Parts: sequence; structure tokens; C-alpha cells
Amino acid sequence: SFRAHRPMLQPPNASGEGESKAGEGGVEASPPRSRRPSFAEALTGEAGASMRPSQVVMGARKSTISMATEEDGRAQWGSKLEFILTLVGYAVGLGNVWRFPYLAFSNGGGSFLFPYVIILFALGMPLFAFEIWTGQRFRLGSVAVWGALEPRLAGLGWSSTILSALVMLYYNFVIAVTLFYFAMSFQSPLPWDYERSNGTVTQDASRYFQDDVMDMSSSINTTGIIVPHLVICLIATWLLIYAIIYKGVETAGKVVYFTALFPYVVLFILLIRGVTLPG
Repeated sequence: SFRAHRPMLQPPNASGEGESKAGEGGVEASPPRSRRPSFAEALTGEAGASMRPSQVVMGARKSTISMATEEDGRAQWGSKLEFILTLVGYAVGLGNVWRFPYLAFSNGGGSFLFPYVIILFALGMPLFAFEIWTGQRFRLGSVAVWGALEPRLAGLGWSSTILSALVMLYYNFVIAVTLFYFAMSFQSPLPWDYERSNGTVTQDASRYFQDDVMDMSSSINTTGIIVPHLVICLIATWLLIYAIIYKGVETAGKVVYFTALFPYVVLFILLIRGVTLPG
């Protein structure tokens, strides 16, 4: 998105300015250069009329920032619905189903929601809206967009990129474990819940997870071995993610029709299952 930029020249006006001769040597005078927009003008798009709509020069930085126009040659969302579903999938995930109820239960239940709602509207929603705005406005990566807004803030972009990479390392492993459980769930009876002939349970979900799925070592000081079935599931997870995003929004925009809506189907199924259980 950054390209070398030379100050753009205004075309000669009708009065012939810019075509006048300087001195007896007959050397043509340079046409007047366009004024660089200020930082506020760059953010609001109020740049000079002599500049192309797809270019904004940030202050004294000799860089060109691509704006949201098709002449950039970048991939576009297929529709507004794809973009909205992507935001829904970004905001709703495993944390809503698994992590949030646990945190609420562990920190006072209903009383936990009071500070949560305050932080949500005071910090979470404004940052979320700002992130969407900068992405749609400048169409740059997290590293470049902070450098475009303010060069001294470029470290924020690197920090968020490193943080996202660390989150992917453990979150994709959670998905790999989910894939393994999905494959095992087609067995009957389920491998983590079977009984002896006398009615006593020999395998429960906790023991199955620790011994069969994770093959946990005796302590954190013991490395243990690589678990083959988890390696296969982890490779499948990374390949699946690559297949979704390798063409950017062209492929991801189509996948969100399933990934953003399917969790609600699962939540509805769990709701029906939960209300039909004894007690």
C-alpha cells in the first residue's frame, strides 16, 4: 500500500501559467506543486482537488496511502452482508460459549455483568469501532496503519501482530482438539463414557481427555512425547485456515456464511438439549 511518491504537479491553467519562459534562456518554469494535506485532512478525506481520490499524502511523509477504491487493484468484499457476517464471526466465538460463562460464574455471577457492561461501552465498543474505521479508511495492515496515523505509534502495530500470532498458537490447538473430538463423536458408545457390565463407569470425560487425548506427562517438568493424532489434527487445522484466507476476502467472505451462522445453530441445539434434561 506504500509506494514512492513524488509531489504531484498541477496542469497548466487556461491563462498559460506554467508555460511561461524564464529569462532569455527559454527554460520552462516548473508548474506549481500541489499542497500537502494536513493530518486532519488526511483522516477526513478533505485533500486538495489536485490529488487523486485514491491517494493521500500524510504530512511530510513521502508515501501514498491507498484508500477504499477499486483502482487500488485490491480484493473487495462481495457484498455488505459478507463484511457484516465477518464482524459477527470476529466478535462471537468460543470465548462467548466457553470462557465468558466461566468468568462470570467465578467472579460473582450477575454482579460481574455490571463492571463488564461499563467496560464494554467505555472501552470495548469504541476500540472496536475505531479498528473498523481505520481498516476501511486506509486499507492497511495493523503495522502500516499505525505508522500512517503517527510514525511514533508504529510499535502498537507490531505489538498487536505479535499478540495475534501468540493467540493463534494456542487457539489453533484448541481447534485441533475440537476436530479430534468431532471425529471421535461418531463412535457408539462414546469413547469417554462407557460402563462395565456391573454398571460402574470405567472411563469419564476428564480421564479420557488427560490420558487418551492429551497423553499428559506426570508433571510439568516432564516433557512427554508428541501425540500423533493431535499432530494430524493440528496440521489439518492450519491447512483449513490457509484454505480460508489464502485469497483474502475473496475466499474468507464466502466462508463466513457458514462460520458466522453455524455457532448460533449449535447454541440453539444446546439450548433445546439443556432444557430437556432432568431437573
